[in-house]
Amino acid sequence: MRFSLINRIYTALLLCFLGSISISAQDGTTISADKKAMTLRMGEFKWIEPAKPAEDKMQSFIDIIKAKVAETVATSGRFEVLDDEITEDINAYVQSEAFMNVPADQYPTVLTGLMNDNLLVGEITKCKFTKRTTGAKGYLCMLALKLSVANAYDKTNIISSRMFVSSLKGKKLIVRNTAEAALDDALQSITDKLVDYFSHNFSVYGTLVSYDGSKAILSCGSPQGVVEGDEFQVLQVTMMDGGKVQKEHVGKLKVKELLPDGTSVCSMTENKDGIIQRFQASSKKNWLQCRLILNK
Repeated sequence: MRFSLINRIYTALLLCFLGSISISAQDGTTISADKKAMTLRMGEFKWIEPAKPAEDKMQSFIDIIKAKVAETVATSGRFEVLDDEITEDINAYVQSEAFMNVPADQYPTVLTGLMNDNLLVGEITKCKFTKRTTGAKGYLCMLALKLSVANAYDKTNIISSRMFVSSLKGKKLIVRNTAEAALDDALQSITDKLVDYFSHNFSVYGTLVSYDGSKAILSCGSPQGVVEGDEFQVLQVTMMDGGKVQKEHVGKLKVKELLPDGTSVCSMTENKDGIIQRFQASSKKNWLQCRLILNK
């Protein structure tokens, strides 16, 4: 039996606070606390290039591209890469009875998990093969790939899109024996750009767990790629009627120490009193979210 949506999210997120333990889900899968803060689900990759090869060849090329992108995303270390999609809409989910029954103290954590769950889709706008029949015989490939990342529960919420175009400029031109090998060359030429994109363009989200004086404990840390010196924006999130979310800037945190349990010790560098006041007043409708400030 497939693990229910609320149980999968709630259990995985709860484990982030319980250390490196694991449990078994109803379907026998093991959920571990070692998962990354962010999930990236591999969605559909579409062939937009007007020139279409035979159906089996086209699907083979799509599979090669998708597998290479998934491998590269995993290399970035920022995401847990999954090969499935969420079918439930976030607005329906946050108004469901299961969501309303989440304990108040875990409510912000569950919502943070929703916001860290992403979907990647691709559009292959160009995949042009040139076959040389004289001189060095074989194939060359020109690839243009558009990648878009959206929230997994709200596919209309596009977080980021970027076009990647292969280039062999400055490299020795090598003609390959097969079209697949030429495509791999084209993918290799954009690998560094892909790693940079997925490493530096997506924020980690966490929650404020507790505070002591001017120090605060943040729910995320080294397992999510957080390092000492990272800064987090503190936002007050308010759930409005109909499942809409309103956010307000409250202050900032700076990571001072990474703890063994995967959390972080932070100093409250902006509006300490405001952060503490809002934290004390947190409820199911109003709570604090911490968002990594990206340094580009």
